[in-house]
Amino acid sequence: MNVLVGILSGVLALTAWSPAALAAEPASPVERPAWARPYVGLHAGYGWGRTDWAYSNGKTVDHYTRGAVGGGQVGYGFETGSFVLGLEADADFSDIEGEKRCPSSRYKCRSDIDGLASLRARIGTTAGNTLYYATIGSAVGRVKIETIRSANGTVAGSEKTRFGWVVGFGVEQALTSRWSVKAEFSHYDLGRAHYLVDTDNLIAADVVGEVFKIGVNYRFGAQ
Repeated sequence: MNVLVGILSGVLALTAWSPAALAAEPASPVERPAWARPYVGLHAGYGWGRTDWAYSNGKTVDHYTRGAVGGGQVGYGFETGSFVLGLEADADFSDIEGEKRCPSSRYKCRSDIDGLASLRARIGTTAGNTLYYATIGSAVGRVKIETIRSANGTVAGSEKTRFGWVVGFGVEQALTSRWSVKAEFSHYDLGRAHYLVDTDNLIAADVVGEVFKIGVNYRFGAQ
């Protein structure tokens, strides 16, 4: 959680610092923001979702998850008229978790997404200084599935890297030809994987969710 707080502080600091930095550097008029450049940025946000948890005997412990996310992104855009095409990769520290009482009341069933990342295509259109876009691509997450024995706190389970897909949409507002701020909503699906939990019970877990992020980008390259 301390890492997430630090990332959020960084996003806010960059946003607060950017006007002074922009005043000090020469910039082309904001009326013509250049989207066709490499860029880097930071973001922070909130995620929520659902873990569908099924034992081999048919019993289920489906539950909701929620928590903070924060990280960074890199990307590149290509302009053609009022359309912008691009690629973006991002990576997040996350604390998206949830739990529910297991079928055996001696245990709690818990799931936790410790990290999320994606590689996505972006396609959008501009209106003035604003870019509206849709995005789709591949997603990867680090998912922990475990049971906790209520009597003594014994934890049984494991953590796996899960692969899936992500789709979303967003809006990005140019502040100058180099700086922009954005808001983005995405839905991810990390598919199904199997885990061994309490007393070597085999369970299947499907992990899906949504993330809302706000962020800031800085673009490089000639004016």
